[in-house]
Amino acid sequence: MPKNDELIEINKKLLKANEKQAQQLAILQQQVEYLKRQLYGRKSEKGIEHLDLFEEI
Repeated sequence: MPKNDELIEINKKLLKANEKQAQQLAILQQQVEYLKRQLYGRKSEKGIEHLDLFEEI
């Protein structure tokens, strides 16, 4: 069974790893939001309102 000092050290390492993963998660969430805006935002529909699909030829 680990000693108290060992448990404290393990806990510190786990807290650092958790903090790093939280930062990575925040970055990835920002990237997903950016990509969703690019895919589904107004820019993706640019030019479509200028098409008249029912225009007589």
